[in-house]
Amino acid sequence: MSSVIIDPCCFTRQGLREYLLSHRIDSQCYNGIDTPKHFSDILGQQTPSFVFISGHCVDNFCPENREMEDVIARHPETLFFIFLTLPNGHFNGYLYLRENIIVTSKALERENLDRLLSPHLNSVKNNQRRLRKQAIKPVALSRAETDMLRMWMSGCDTLQISDRMQIKVKTISSHKGNIKKKINTRNKLVIHQLMKISETLTGGLNTSC
Repeated sequence: MSSVIIDPCCFTRQGLREYLLSHRIDSQCYNGIDTPKHFSDILGQQTPSFVFISGHCVDNFCPENREMEDVIARHPETLFFIFLTLPNGHFNGYLYLRENIIVTSKALERENLDRLLSPHLNSVKNNQRRLRKQAIKPVALSRAETDMLRMWMSGCDTLQISDRMQIKVKTISSHKGNIKKKINTRNKLVIHQLMKISETLTGGLNTSC
């Protein structure tokens, strides 16, 4: 197995590389990526099993640009870890955006990383892969929650959201509570970055009816 680490921090690259070597996984390290094509070229060189990439490396790609989404879609068997950049926040959990995309932070504890990697390391048979996918539950918001979240993250206050969506303030509070529960954080910065990354890499959060 092989992996790719894309992060501007040399300590992060070194730490991840040593961790992966302990699992007998080779790594290729990069400071960053210039374009989605550069990202595609890196992955095409070795088709890695795992990719670890800093949120800083995708911040410059606008949400309207679907090239990053297309690159990831061409590697369905690769597990992508996207690290949030949180200068004034903390998040030691993790969330599946898709079956092969996990958003977390560098505060992720080693035992949790072990837990996330182990099913992939042990997935040799096809039935094991199916069981692995069945156990994964990517975050999904309702249509109303998604619409409310977009307005909330764009800077609209509760009254503005209430007026635009024609719903009660109490309903907005309920939506916010549900979103925080599904994302497993009350940190608005984490929610904002998660939404930004999902728009860039997957076309947005999963939306249920």
